[in-house]
Amino acid sequence: MRKLKLFSILLIMAMILVTTISLSAQSLDGAGWWTNFTIQNTTGSSATVATVGYHPTGGSSDTYSNSTVLDANTSVIFHPGLSATCPSTVNAANSGCRIGLSPSLPAGFQGSVVISSDSPVVAVTALNNNASGSVGVSGGTARSSYQGIDGASAANTLYFPTVKNNFSGQSTIFYVQAAGADADVTITYEMNDGSTHTQSQTIEANKMFAFVPSAATPAVASCNGGNGGGSAVAACFGGATVTSTSGAIAGVIVEYIDGASTASYVLASRGLTPNDAGTELIAPTMKNDFNGSTTGATILNTGGSTANVDITSTVTNVASGCSANVGDVFTQSVTIPSGSSIVVNRFQGNTGSGNPSCTFYTMKAESDQPIVMTVNENRDYQGQTVKAVYAGFNVTSATDTVFFPLFKEFFNGQTAGLSVVNAGTTSTKITGTFTCDDGTHVIETTSNVAAGAAVSFFNLSGGNSNFTALSGGMPAADVKCSAVMTSNGGQPLVGLAQESDRDSSNGILDITNYEGFNQ
Repeated sequence: MRKLKLFSILLIMAMILVTTISLSAQSLDGAGWWTNFTIQNTTGSSATVATVGYHPTGGSSDTYSNSTVLDANTSVIFHPGLSATCPSTVNAANSGCRIGLSPSLPAGFQGSVVISSDSPVVAVTALNNNASGSVGVSGGTARSSYQGIDGASAANTLYFPTVKNNFSGQSTIFYVQAAGADADVTITYEMNDGSTHTQSQTIEANKMFAFVPSAATPAVASCNGGNGGGSAVAACFGGATVTSTSGAIAGVIVEYIDGASTASYVLASRGLTPNDAGTELIAPTMKNDFNGSTTGATILNTGGSTANVDITSTVTNVASGCSANVGDVFTQSVTIPSGSSIVVNRFQGNTGSGNPSCTFYTMKAESDQPIVMTVNENRDYQGQTVKAVYAGFNVTSATDTVFFPLFKEFFNGQTAGLSVVNAGTTSTKITGTFTCDDGTHVIETTSNVAAGAAVSFFNLSGGNSNFTALSGGMPAADVKCSAVMTSNGGQPLVGLAQESDRDSSNGILDITNYEGFNQ
């Protein structure tokens, strides 16, 4: 059985969710946290999928489970606050239905999940605090998504480019899961003032443990809401490496607002493995004050000497009145000491010489040392701050097919855009197959996507002229789908999903990103 490791988050676990959350010393600040996850069958045949949730301190029998058969290309959703709707076998007519766990998760549950299947599957998790069914709280608008980890990708080393301990009012927690066997784990925080801090823990098979910077030896300093002199030198800002001397591990980082009673945003992303480290990384979605949105890429040098990094930014869209044009290229070079990280954004002046504050672009970072990268986005939207995060893509891992377990086309006020980058050397058309709760839709880019450029699958129900419907017509409004992107010319692709709130009647929910799955 192929296993996908999805972890938990504090009281809200990575692939599992808590119906209600009881806060503890290692909890996220704020109330109402819960998680849901979506599982997608990525094959052309049926898959029998078993889902098991584990309490971090319970015995071996303290588990919660489900078994469902997924027909080709279909998906299911686990939502702890809503009733299950899936039959025992899920087909195209009920793709995206809800599964349940037996027994039901108790109030205050926190834990981890293992998904096993006899065929390849992928999964994505969302962390939320908005009111939905029996979970969440009124006024909660925070949410963030991250990839489930394929068991074959679990590793003995994880990288986290960002650590915060009340840095400018935000802190981080690191949820680490033992992937199938007990793991003896140590987290090492390397802060930007040059200090080093560690904490060790034995984690039982399939369970998780939450590491917090203040529990390290010595404790990581708190900036008490300040910036400690800036991210380049702060004792409360840095990076982390997690190692296991025994079993493989997987992990999730959650960044939250210190002291929030009801959080307006949250950031969650999976830990990066040695396979994510490379000398050529791509960030599909970067923004320089593009319609109120700005991104910052944090690049961590995992190599043994100083990294010389060349940054290439290719414009894919521009705001009204912008001095740049689609297709413009801007370049920049930076250096990063071994084991250190830097932030690349417009405020640092290192997004590419001449890149104006009005562009939407893809970014390639080429280095003479292995590096990993995460990207944070900030946006002012209808008077509210929204944020999202994702991991940069190692080009050597790109494939001609990318899977997205959850796509929404103006469904309950939510819609998604899929940014797909041609990571190859030759232009190509890209085909998207959307398996939705109203049927299957196959569409294709009207023109070729240039090497290094991106195309956005967005507002498809509005008659987007960038695409041609091949079968089933364009996806309609008010549907949820799973999606598969394929390069017609065999060029490697990478992709990012971003979901946003288009209905402000109940307040604006946070934006949320997750990385497409390459297979």
